[in-house]
Amino acid sequence: MLIAGNETEGIGLGTAQFAFRDRTAEDSVATVHAALDAGVMLIDTALAYTRPAGRDQGRPLASGR
Repeated sequence: MLIAGNETEGIGLGTAQFAFRDRTAEDSVATVHAALDAGVMLIDTALAYTRPAGRDQGRPLASGR
């Protein structure tokens, strides 16, 4: 993968932003879809990122795109 003119093995998406910022589930899903479209192969969903309001935001992805 070429990023800013540099070859890299890959890039991932950290999902802490979904738990610690005020965003809608739709915003989070759109971010994940954009990342997948850009070639992201790793989505970091560490348990440390969860909070009660953010736990259900992955559910729209469970049914596919």
